[in-house]
Amino acid sequence: MSYDVFIQNVYVTTLSNANETTILPAETSTIGLNILLNPEQVLKSMPNPLLSILDFKNLPLKIVMRFKINLGLFAITIPYTYEGAIKDFM
Repeated sequence: MSYDVFIQNVYVTTLSNANETTILPAETSTIGLNILLNPEQVLKSMPNPLLSILDFKNLPLKIVMRFKINLGLFAITIPYTYEGAIKDFM
């Protein structure tokens, strides 16, 4: 699984997990992710870094997810995009 993370439509990082994860229906599944993030680089790429710091909870967040599903003889990738605000994850 991999997740591309964008804040204010600026690419921030890619989250990934190479381990096989079983997701069961009607249950909550915990998915561990490897995160490599340089906050200084993120702030430099923001259109207005000061406003981003002062109101970070309301910053627009977009996560483009790619789920790889193994169907035995072959695998497929299913993309899904989530858009919201950082506060939605807190």
